Amino acid sequence: MGIVFLVVFVCSAVGFAEAFVEAKFTDKPPKIDGVLDDEIWAKIVPRSDFSISTGGTPDLKTEFWVAWDWDHLYVAIKNYVDTSKLAKNITVDGGATWEDDENSVFLNPAFPEQVSMFQFSFNSIPVRTGLAYGGTPRPEYDFWEVAIVEAEDYYIAEVKIAFDAVWAWPEVGDLWGFNIGRGCTVTGKAYSWSPLKSGNFIDATSFGILEFVK
Repeated sequence: MGIVFLVVFVCSAVGFAEAFVEAKFTDKPPKIDGVLDDEIWAKIVPRSDFSISTGGTPDLKTEFWVAWDWDHLYVAIKNYVDTSKLAKNITVDGGATWEDDENSVFLNPAFPEQVSMFQFSFNSIPVRTGLAYGGTPRPEYDFWEVAIVEAEDYYIAEVKIAFDAVWAWPEVGDLWGFNIGRGCTVTGKAYSWSPLKSGNFIDATSFGILEFVK
């Protein structure tokens, strides 16, 4: 009976969200340097199914990869854009990074509860801002890091988030609420992997689902 309930719950949870992605387990963590030459990234097919936050097809392409080990979540994001035009005005951690060209990784370890969540925001310098919603503590900077590498027509962000930052440690098969956002000053638009409700990034009911797989 318990097994049947679990299967039904997983299927209904996946059906609830409009976006779903797997985080692939690795016992060889990537080096956080913004260069995607690590073994784990070669094993993952990147996702690029983003939409404009208010609906519609993006003007520019965004790709991402997700992996994990027992201690960290790893996310790599490739933002296609003329990097000579990147806005880099926020220069101090904790600032309004979303006013620049920016990415955010959104996590809700308490899924399917949809009140508390974390936002890991960073611009292309990278300057970091960690936010929390729903009464959870803000993620400390010592618990996550970002590296950026720029090319002429794209920049890559490689992110490492300790599970200590979100007070939750996943097991194989666990489901978390998840999204990736991108702010692009060149187009003046925001892009989201998971389709949003009313363009609101901090609405956890709009999150997709991240499954931790081995």
